[in-house]
Amino acid sequence: MVTRSFFLGVLMFACVSLAFAQSRDISGTVIDATNGFPLPGVNIAIQGTTTGTATGIDGSYSIRANSEDVLVFSFVGYLTQEITVGSQNVINVALQEDVELLEEVVVVGYGVQKKADVTGAVGAVNVAEANVGLVTSPEQLIQGRVAGVSIIQNSGEPGSNVTVRIRGGTSISASNSPLYVIDGVPLDNSATDPGGNLAGQTDSGPRNPLNFLNPNDIANIDILKDASAAAIYGSRGANGVILITTKKGREGQVQVDYDGYVATSSFGNEMGLLTGDEYRNFVGQTFGQDVLQARLRDGVLGNANTDWQDAITQAAVSHSHSLAFGGGTAATQYRASVGYLDQEGIVISSGLERITGRINVNHRAFDEKLTLNVNLTGSYINDDRVPFEQTGGFEGGLLTNVFKYNPTLPIKRADGTFFEIPGQFSVRNPVAIAELTQDFVKTTRALGNLTAEYEFVEGLTGKVNVGLNRSQASRRTFQPKSLPVAATIGGQASQANRELSSKLIEITGTYSRIFDDAHNVSILGGYSWQNFLTEQFGTTARDFVSDVFGYNNLAGGNDFSIKPFSLRQESKLISFFGRINYDYNSTYIFSASLRRDGSSRFGADEKWGIFPAVTLGWRISSLLTSATFIDDLKLRVGWGVNGSQEIGNLRSLPTLAPDPNFRAVIGEQEVVGIAPNNFATPNLKWEETTQVNVGLDFSLWTG
Repeated sequence: MVTRSFFLGVLMFACVSLAFAQSRDISGTVIDATNGFPLPGVNIAIQGTTTGTATGIDGSYSIRANSEDVLVFSFVGYLTQEITVGSQNVINVALQEDVELLEEVVVVGYGVQKKADVTGAVGAVNVAEANVGLVTSPEQLIQGRVAGVSIIQNSGEPGSNVTVRIRGGTSISASNSPLYVIDGVPLDNSATDPGGNLAGQTDSGPRNPLNFLNPNDIANIDILKDASAAAIYGSRGANGVILITTKKGREGQVQVDYDGYVATSSFGNEMGLLTGDEYRNFVGQTFGQDVLQARLRDGVLGNANTDWQDAITQAAVSHSHSLAFGGGTAATQYRASVGYLDQEGIVISSGLERITGRINVNHRAFDEKLTLNVNLTGSYINDDRVPFEQTGGFEGGLLTNVFKYNPTLPIKRADGTFFEIPGQFSVRNPVAIAELTQDFVKTTRALGNLTAEYEFVEGLTGKVNVGLNRSQASRRTFQPKSLPVAATIGGQASQANRELSSKLIEITGTYSRIFDDAHNVSILGGYSWQNFLTEQFGTTARDFVSDVFGYNNLAGGNDFSIKPFSLRQESKLISFFGRINYDYNSTYIFSASLRRDGSSRFGADEKWGIFPAVTLGWRISSLLTSATFIDDLKLRVGWGVNGSQEIGNLRSLPTLAPDPNFRAVIGEQEVVGIAPNNFATPNLKWEETTQVNVGLDFSLWTG
């Protein structure tokens, strides 16, 4: 009897113990300790396991855990908290801000610096605030948000180029576009798409160089505006530098983010053009009814009321979708994203389709002394273009003809063909130009880099950055014989390809140390090698028997009078650079940089250029401790020299090219000769820009 009772007691104790050890649902809310607002996206993980969750939009969470489990609450910009579950079923948490982590820093080229200690002219964009509404390209995040930076959309065509000027232009004949640096990889600003060859029309120019980036993948944008800030990039910083940093993964539970929108756009301000009735009344009142009737009989005037502005525009629908997921452990973080954009143009038969993908991986090893980073971006863009531009020829582009074409004439004839005025060559049916012209540009681009950073001793790190940027674009155009502008040449088709690639190797070393709690010293030294390669070819055919093949069978043409073209150009840029930053008690700040660039584009005796910069800063607010309304007051002075190598390739070398003016008959066949097209200019040298910058930075009543 005793034995039975003993075993029964043991069994009951085991059941109670088992029940106590069973997991249960733990819930609660996470808020900001300062303002009490709920915090969405906070990671909650069970310590030592991969089990976890994240707070919702209202800061609430629910997780299944045991009494002995420790919940770890972590969020970027806040101090991590660890709480043992114990007997609690509801655990509410108030996270404190990590003041040290939240101290604002900016990217200044080959490193970061506290914004309060920057002595050059540097602007920063709050991407989270800027990425609202219809944003299709990164430069739209900057527009109107940084002083001294002007961004002008060259046209309303989807994907069209933009003019970006940082404190105005610095060159008369060379490029005035800034340098773009994506995660430490400088981009080549050369046009990625090949030029077109449309009969009687001009080309709409290069595309936006940042089209391949999804704005939802961008974390920070910093802009180096003056020479003292941009001199660390030497010959490439004359027009300012735009530094773009993409989003990285975060430690904790896998987080999935989706961003999408559907939007419409329409023609905003229509010109006050005459209707068909108004035009006929004008002719009758001005020239008399007899003239009006005669012109109606001759077909010079018609009976239609065509609004040509309305005919070539549409209510354009655009939609964008971005999906990203990321997470990781304390050692490895990752983030991957895909994006899709389909943007119709407000002009018919125009638009842009873009597919992007991006992967970022960060890994720390050897007691966090070694840090590896991998960044990969891939994109595919399909442009549907229309010849809307002005032209030197008398036909004009699509929009020119909208304002010139007769509103009494119909868009199409009764048989469905586009109406054109017989014998009239000075104006063209704009709807026919838009719908019959085929002009497609397909561009694939890959950008990636691998960095390895190792801390040899405390404060001394070395870093290697290897990058690759490659784009391939193909352009296909076709104008059928049914399009009057091409009818006189029997139709025209062309194909052209352009490939750009650049390779980058950079090696840098940084030493940082604080002496006696007041003297802060940081020294940077580095070497950079970058190679640029451009390859292009294209061919055009005319006089087709049929329009059936379009641009897919150039051999069907009978006129190859436009010669095929091809080119291959290569250039190199080698650089040595260094920078020293010093501040005393964050009150007196000094910075100096020096870069020596060598470019293959210049003459034999002028290939190297030296670009120095010096800046001084004085935090006056350190002496005004009694003025509590002054949070920060800093005077800064900077001087720097930048250069420019954007002059094109082969300008300093003697080159030869086929010349139609030099012909000879060899073996009873006429051949085109080769002649010099550029003479050697061994003294071709760097274009330099010197700037002096004086600024006063202040912050009032924010504390």
